[in-house]
Formats: sequence, C-alpha cells, structure tokens
Amino acid sequence: MNYRGLQIILCLLLATPTLAQNRYAIYLKDKANSPYTISQPSAFLSQRAITRRTKNNIPLSPQDLPINPTYKTTIAASGAKVLLTSKWLNALVVEATPAQVATISTLTYVERTELVAPGKQPAQAYTPNVTNTPTTRTNTGTITATQLNMLGIDAMHAQNIKGNGVIIAVLDSGFPAVNTAAPFNHLLTKIIDQYNFVNLNNNPFVNDSHGTEVLSIIAALKADQYTGAAPEASFCLYVTEHVPDEYRIEEYQWLSAAERADSVGADIINASLGYNTFDNPAMDYTKSQLDGNTAIVTQAASIAASKGIIVAVSAGNEGNNTWQTITPPADAENILAVGSVTSAGIKSSFSSTGPTADNRIKPDVAALGSSTATISTNGTIKYVSGTSEATPLISGLAAGILQQFPQLPIAEVLTAIKQTASQAAEPNNTLGYGIPNYQRIVTYLNFPVSTEKAYSQYVFFPNPVNQKKLMVKEKNELHFTFTSITIINSHGVEVKTWQPTTQEKVIAYQIDLHQLPSGTYILQVNTGTSTFVQKIILP
Repeated sequence: MNYRGLQIILCLLLATPTLAQNRYAIYLKDKANSPYTISQPSAFLSQRAITRRTKNNIPLSPQDLPINPTYKTTIAASGAKVLLTSKWLNALVVEATPAQVATISTLTYVERTELVAPGKQPAQAYTPNVTNTPTTRTNTGTITATQLNMLGIDAMHAQNIKGNGVIIAVLDSGFPAVNTAAPFNHLLTKIIDQYNFVNLNNNPFVNDSHGTEVLSIIAALKADQYTGAAPEASFCLYVTEHVPDEYRIEEYQWLSAAERADSVGADIINASLGYNTFDNPAMDYTKSQLDGNTAIVTQAASIAASKGIIVAVSAGNEGNNTWQTITPPADAENILAVGSVTSAGIKSSFSSTGPTADNRIKPDVAALGSSTATISTNGTIKYVSGTSEATPLISGLAAGILQQFPQLPIAEVLTAIKQTASQAAEPNNTLGYGIPNYQRIVTYLNFPVSTEKAYSQYVFFPNPVNQKKLMVKEKNELHFTFTSITIINSHGVEVKTWQPTTQEKVIAYQIDLHQLPSGTYILQVNTGTSTFVQKIILP
C-alpha cells in the first residue's frame, strides 16, 4: 500500500469516533434475579468480614450483593471489555467504543452511562517516580522517634502493641521494591491480599514509589534506625492510582479496591490519595460538591466506613494554592481525614483545611507530615512531606487501638481518637480535633463508664474541659449538696478532692483544674448517699 493510501485510511479511522475505545461507567437499575442472597453471605464475603459487621451491629443489605452476573455477561457480549465491577454502586466499568456503549444503554436494566477516561486501560507497568533523598539529619534514638512519639506510639510499642491481628488495606499508586528491599522483608508473609487495579493483574510491586513510602511509615523495620507505626499488622496492597494521568476512573479503581478490602475482612483502609481536578476539566469537582455525598471516591469511603472499616485518608496538600480546601474523599463522614503538622505540632502550610460544603469540621485529626521519615525503593531512609505521610501514622495508631480493644465498634474507636486529641475542646478547620495520643485514648477507653448512677442527675461541662475550668450542675436546675468531689487519674490515683466549706445548697459548682496535666480523668461527685461519675478530658 502506498504512503498516500495509508494516510487516507488513518484519517478515516481518526475521524470515525465509533471506532475509538474509551472507558465508561455503566450503572445498573437493580440486582434482580441474582444468584446471591443476604441469607448466604459466605458466597461473597469472608468470615472475617461477616464477623466485623456483627461486632459493629451492621446488618447485611442488598448493597452487599454482587452485581447480577447475567447483566455482566450480556454487557460483555456487546463487545465491551469489563474492567471493574462495583456492588456498592451497582455498576461496571468497561472499555468500549461509543457505538457499543450506545447499544448497552438500550438494555432495560441499564440506568445510565458515564465517560470516566479516554483510551484503553494501561496493561503495562510504567517507570516508577523514584526521588531518593539521602538522610542528612541526625536524630536522638531511632530516626522515626519524632513521628511516633508525637502520637504516643512509643508507649504503644513499649506495651508490645504493634498492630498484630489487624488487617490494613493500603490503596496507593504502587509498591515497587516492597517485595525485595530489606526493611520490608518481615512483611512478605503478612501480605494477605494484593491486586493492581490499574494494570488489572496481581502485581502491586510496580509503578510509582509513593505507595512504598506510605507503607513504610506503617510497617517498615530497619534495626536501630527505622520503626513503622504498626509493623506487626497484616496488609492488603492495592494499586488504584495511575500517576501519568488523572481521570475519574481512578475513583472507580479506589472504589473496587475498597470493596475488595471489605470482602477480605480488612479493619483499616489507608488511602493517601485525593481527587479534585482532572486532565479533562469537565470531570473536575467544585468546592460546593465537597458535601460528603457527591464525589465517587467520597461515596466509596463513606460506604466503607458504614461496613465497620476505619478509613484514614489524606486531607490534601492544597493549603498553599488557590484551592486550599480538603480534597475528596476527605469530605466523607465517619472517617479520619488527616492533616499535617510540623515537628513542633504546628499546622504545615501545605495542609488542606476545611470546612466541608455542608459546614462539617475537616480535617478530623493531624500527625507529622512535614519531613516525615520514610523508606525509599532502594531501602534507604529519606524525608518526605505531605498529608500522605501523616495519614499512615494515624492508621498505625488506629491499628494499635484495634489490637488493644479487638471487640470495640469503630464508632467508639473514632470517638476516642477525636475526643482525646490535643484540641478536642475547641476543634477547628485547621487541624480538626488535633493530634491524637495513644495513652490518652487507652485511658479514655479503659475507665469504667459508671459506678452507680452515672449521668442520671448531674451534668459536667464543658467536656473536654475548656480553659481547665469545669462546671458541675444538677440536670433539672435544682439546688444540690455534696460531701466531696474527687478527681482520679489514669492510674486510679486520687489527685484532687474538693469539700464544701458549708452544707449550703448550690445550683452549680465550678472546679479549677489548672494544676492538672493534660489527660483523661474520672470525676466523682459524692452526695453522702450516692456517687455520680463522669469521664472528663483535659486537652
């Protein structure tokens, strides 16, 4: 064929959009006539996933059922290649021509279709983005001491709490060298599941090195130098991010990975990824859409949390640019969106702020994200900054709490993490509830809720105690008398007692707690005939 003839054919092909293949989300109307039933969950959920739902009192629902396999088969018969499926959103992602999608749209059970990325799904790994920076600073003790001690993880490790028995799913851009570098050798038997949702194969040890660094903060070990936050946890490694470009398909890859993490029984999802703008501006999100419901990845995070999974995500690194605000999925409810602080505990300038579009406080908590020590792909230590680095520290802390309290519902874990954090008394849209601390969380959870008639007669406010002044008041605005008010610390020791100077009845009594260090305490009101108790927090 002559060159001119080849040119004409190529022009005709490029001018015929029905021959081009793109990637589309196909939403289904129902799950009718599915072979799966709620009464037989073992067909689509592991026993660990079922047990997690039971612990959290979460009933199974049609949302848990996989898509109807007949629908999937029929859609594939149109010539479209099925890439991903989502039971939570009852959808598929396919690679197809516009003509094939038009045919699929006529199927009675198809609700709608949406373009999520141009072109075909990348089948091959790409060259990782490796930016190894040698260690240049000196540290007292291990190099990770600053980032761990800030959260009290040093105390956690001293109690031999290192995430054993907890499964963490890490969703990221790739994990090159995790299967070869020495600081990860101990993990080779702890990786219980793996999948590359970008290249659609079982090899997560390729592509960008961001995931390797994030995983190292949770799990790497280098004798006398580097300790991850939860090095004894087990892991699911899922590649969901394709760094060379940015399209909404990555949200569906995130969604599919979260569903897989749920199915295998993961306890925690760590995702240091955020989405607000894309290579196709028509896909961009606006700040008004940061409402906890709009972005696909936000919906995925919210649903994962509703299945009893602790979801820790990066707040975003938009603080120094025009966007400034958090990025999805950080706007999701009932998760931990993590901001960044410096080693001095001050907000990192790049850390994204809140609130959400519906005026909820974000981020939720914060950890060290400025010059956080990580392990690079060649096994050396380097320092990286970002909310991506703060997030795995919180995941490691959460893993320790779950190991210590394996039967605790995640709602109580999230409450304890936030209500004992450094600025729980006055949370804001810079650092949320502040920097959590392991020992304060454990103290909060270990104290008995009540002794005799807790919460029945008195109110204690503000709690956490703002400015270290606490008011005790009778609930019904009545006068009351007491014989003593006692403060007990986390070790069960009485540290302060107040006795009335007279037996005169009062409406309210103010207690000055300025002399007490920050922490969790039990306050007892003794009336002579009864004892009323309340757990209080001094930030």
